[in-house]
Amino acid sequence: MLIREIEEFALKNGSIECRACTSNDIGVAHCSTCSSYLCSKCCQAHQYMKCFEQHHVRRFEQISNDEQNSTRKCLIHSKNEIKFFCTTCSQPLCDQCLSLHPTPQHDLHKNQFEQIRSDVNEKLDQIDQIRSNALANLDHHLTSLQQDYDKTKTQIDLAHTQYQQVLNQIYVSED
Repeated sequence: MLIREIEEFALKNGSIECRACTSNDIGVAHCSTCSSYLCSKCCQAHQYMKCFEQHHVRRFEQISNDEQNSTRKCLIHSKNEIKFFCTTCSQPLCDQCLSLHPTPQHDLHKNQFEQIRSDVNEKLDQIDQIRSNALANLDHHLTSLQQDYDKTKTQIDLAHTQYQQVLNQIYVSED
């Protein structure tokens, strides 16, 4: 469940890379047969190459629409909405499932999904903030490093020019 939320967040931000090739291009689809995210080139290869004929590829837009339509529906009783979560056995429950579930021995929570979703989104926001800060910090250090490089290069070029002038004077005075 948590992995799905993280992948959903990455999909929304366009930060899932292709895992089928080495291009590191942004993924546009998922192959459930390969269990891989695919860039547009790999997606096209999956459509036209015979070795991928039996593979099931879905574009992210299609996955997103399907998930929105099936959000919080019970896997057993497909018409019922999930309203509870058993933390003892990590199982989502609808009203029908709840009536069949061994309630006294298990720890049940109403609307646990919303709390988990909220917690995951909060953590993902924190991760995004940390990443943004790290990128800004990295950019600052790279700029500083480039300035140090430029300064040092200028000093070396100047020293080289001065040494060359001294050697030229020595060479001229020997003649």
